[in-house]
Amino acid sequence: IASDVGVVRIDASGSDPTPGVDQGDGSRIFQVESDDDFPVVIDVSLARLHLTGGDVLEDGGAIDSRENLTLTEMTIEGNHASEYGGGVDQSGSYTTLLIERSTISGNVASGGRASIVPAGYSTRGGGGIRIVRTSAEIVSSTISGNQTTGNQSHGGGIGAFGNDFTVRHSAIAGNSATAKDSTAGNTFFSNGNDI
Repeated sequence: IASDVGVVRIDASGSDPTPGVDQGDGSRIFQVESDDDFPVVIDVSLARLHLTGGDVLEDGGAIDSRENLTLTEMTIEGNHASEYGGGVDQSGSYTTLLIERSTISGNVASGGRASIVPAGYSTRGGGGIRIVRTSAEIVSSTISGNQTTGNQSHGGGIGAFGNDFTVRHSAIAGNSATAKDSTAGNTFFSNGNDI
């Protein structure tokens, strides 16, 4: 999906009974998931969109993806997930995420409940972006002003867990994590990733 007339703004706050209050009673803008069974993975591209106002009880305030996802010249700001991935939640073995020339800012992941994960392996976090078991690349982009607020949430800007991860020519700054443990990672938290 791309705009040919400049940037198209999609504001999900119109379907939220309490816009401006992050309590997970609104909606997500994009659920990117095919009906095909694993291991069939589809390629999805979004370009020149401004996504804001998402507020969900689950993961992925603006986008929740289980497919190969490319985001180009996107602005994803002011979204909330009561769990993880305030702006974008990307997960799935054998999937990829490419973010290029985009801004992801001012998103919040509350990390409301503990994930059930193998001992010693945490996938909580990602105020701006949470990446789980996905090969990811961020190029010429800005990840700023995002936060996680749960007691065990990590990576205010990015929480990346379990696959290769590359950042080139990008700014990742001004993010915050309020986890009580010392591994919170205000900007970036990686568990089992090559960077």
